[in-house]
Amino acid sequence: MSTLPYTLVFILLVLEMTMFGLLVLPLPPHWRGALLKFISRSPMVSQCLYVMKILFVFVFLLFADSVNRLSRVQTPTTNNGNMYGHDPRLDAALSSKKFYTQRNLYLTGFTLFLSLILERTYKLVLENVHRGEEIKSLKNQSTTASKDYERRLAEKIDEHKLEISKLQKQIDNKSTDLETLKKQCKQQSEEYFRLADQHNELERRSLPSETRKNI
Repeated sequence: MSTLPYTLVFILLVLEMTMFGLLVLPLPPHWRGALLKFISRSPMVSQCLYVMKILFVFVFLLFADSVNRLSRVQTPTTNNGNMYGHDPRLDAALSSKKFYTQRNLYLTGFTLFLSLILERTYKLVLENVHRGEEIKSLKNQSTTASKDYERRLAEKIDEHKLEISKLQKQIDNKSTDLETLKKQCKQQSEEYFRLADQHNELERRSLPSETRKNI
């Protein structure tokens, strides 16, 4: 049995373990996002993944072959049913063959199993990164909307303050006009009474002396 295919399977298993370690490694979020974006968008990585899928088909065939070989590994018997298991060399050969068959079975089986775990872990991590980006985007939108609302509210408050200031100035102007009007009315009244007194005094002086005595 050639060991080259199983050596390649072992190399593939090491690559899978390395990739799995990179996925579960506690990297900073932006590093993890950059790594996953590179993996999902790089044409070279896509080609490597395509080749690995083809290799997994051969790994599955090796796994099936290992299962078949393991089912056929047994102690040979004679026609009379006497077992030759007491031959140390035969026992050693059978044990060695069974060991290598089991090793190949475990190697190919774990490689296939880890490929499923790796694919599922990659999807979960990628989904987690996308959810994190969506949450960050929603937070940014919420912050932007809040700042925009605060800005509009501040503008409305400034407009109301300006209107209040204008109204206050108008009220002050009206109050000033009213005070001026009161002063004018008072002055006119005083002037009216002064003129009336002068008029009365002039009339009194213009009357004859007898009339003034009678008055």
